[in-house]
Amino acid sequence: MQRKRLKRLEILLPEDHLIWSFAPGCRGPIIRAHLNLLPALEAQTKLLEKILRRLEALDEHLSRLEAGGVRTGPDGAGEVFDAAGFFAAFD
Repeated sequence: MQRKRLKRLEILLPEDHLIWSFAPGCRGPIIRAHLNLLPALEAQTKLLEKILRRLEALDEHLSRLEAGGVRTGPDGAGEVFDAAGFFAAFD
Protein backbone atom coordinates (compact mmCIF):
# COMPACT_ATOMS: atom_id res chain seq x y z
CA MET A 1 0.00 0.00 0.00
CA GLN A 2 1.37 3.39 -0.99
CA ARG A 3 1.42 6.29 1.42
CA LYS A 4 -0.20 9.50 0.34
CA ARG A 5 2.27 12.14 -0.63
CA LEU A 6 2.16 15.00 1.81
CA LYS A 7 2.61 18.63 0.88
CA ARG A 8 3.60 21.43 3.18
CA LEU A 9 1.48 24.55 3.74
CA GLU A 10 2.95 27.62 5.35
CA ILE A 11 0.73 30.42 6.57
CA LEU A 12 1.31 33.54 8.60
CA LEU A 13 -0.96 34.17 11.56
CA PRO A 14 -1.07 37.08 13.99
CA GLU A 15 0.62 36.69 17.36
CA ASP A 16 -2.72 36.70 19.18
CA HIS A 17 -4.25 33.87 17.08
CA LEU A 18 -5.86 31.08 19.11
CA ILE A 19 -3.54 28.41 17.70
CA TRP A 20 -0.56 29.86 19.58
CA SER A 21 -2.26 29.01 22.88
CA PHE A 22 -1.68 25.32 22.13
CA ALA A 23 1.61 23.63 22.86
CA PRO A 24 4.09 23.11 20.02
CA GLY A 25 3.59 19.64 18.61
CA CYS A 26 -0.19 19.84 19.16
CA ARG A 27 -0.81 22.64 16.70
CA GLY A 28 -0.44 20.60 13.50
CA PRO A 29 -3.03 17.95 14.39
CA ILE A 30 -5.44 20.63 15.61
CA ILE A 31 -5.09 22.63 12.39
CA ARG A 32 -5.49 19.46 10.26
CA ALA A 33 -8.67 18.51 12.15
CA HIS A 34 -10.12 21.97 11.60
CA LEU A 35 -9.17 22.00 7.94
CA ASN A 36 -10.87 18.62 7.51
CA LEU A 37 -14.09 20.17 8.87
CA LEU A 38 -14.23 22.81 6.15
CA PRO A 39 -16.07 20.71 3.52
CA ALA A 40 -18.79 19.80 6.03
CA LEU A 41 -19.10 23.43 7.14
CA GLU A 42 -19.38 24.58 3.54
CA ALA A 43 -22.14 22.02 2.91
CA GLN A 44 -23.98 23.18 6.04
CA THR A 45 -23.63 26.80 4.93
CA LYS A 46 -25.13 25.99 1.52
CA LEU A 47 -27.99 24.12 3.19
CA LEU A 48 -28.68 27.02 5.57
CA GLU A 49 -28.63 29.47 2.65
CA LYS A 50 -31.15 27.28 0.80
CA ILE A 51 -33.37 27.15 3.88
CA LEU A 52 -33.15 30.92 4.27
CA ARG A 53 -34.18 31.44 0.63
CA ARG A 54 -37.17 29.13 1.13
CA LEU A 55 -38.19 30.94 4.33
CA GLU A 56 -37.95 34.27 2.52
CA ALA A 57 -40.14 32.89 -0.29
CA LEU A 58 -42.68 31.64 2.26
CA ASP A 59 -42.67 35.02 3.97
CA GLU A 60 -43.34 36.74 0.64
CA HIS A 61 -46.14 34.27 -0.08
CA LEU A 62 -47.73 34.90 3.33
CA SER A 63 -47.49 38.65 2.77
CA ARG A 64 -49.33 38.30 -0.55
CA LEU A 65 -52.02 36.16 1.12
CA GLU A 66 -52.46 38.71 3.90
CA ALA A 67 -52.66 41.52 1.35
CA GLY A 68 -55.47 39.54 -0.30
CA GLY A 69 -57.40 39.38 2.96
CA VAL A 70 -56.42 35.90 4.12
CA ARG A 71 -55.53 35.67 7.81
CA THR A 72 -52.37 33.61 8.26
CA GLY A 73 -51.56 33.87 11.94
CA PRO A 74 -53.16 33.61 15.38
CA ASP A 75 -53.84 37.32 15.83
CA GLY A 76 -56.75 36.76 18.19
CA ALA A 77 -59.37 37.67 15.59
CA GLY A 78 -60.97 34.78 13.84
CA GLU A 79 -62.49 31.45 14.56
CA VAL A 80 -61.30 29.41 17.50
CA PHE A 81 -60.67 25.75 16.74
CA ASP A 82 -63.01 23.51 18.73
CA ALA A 83 -60.83 20.45 19.37
CA ALA A 84 -63.49 18.67 21.48
CA GLY A 85 -66.09 19.09 18.73
CA PHE A 86 -63.62 17.91 16.10
CA PHE A 87 -62.70 14.73 17.98
CA ALA A 88 -66.35 14.09 18.92
CA ALA A 89 -67.03 13.52 15.25
CA PHE A 90 -64.86 10.39 15.41
CA ASP A 91 -66.64 8.77 18.37
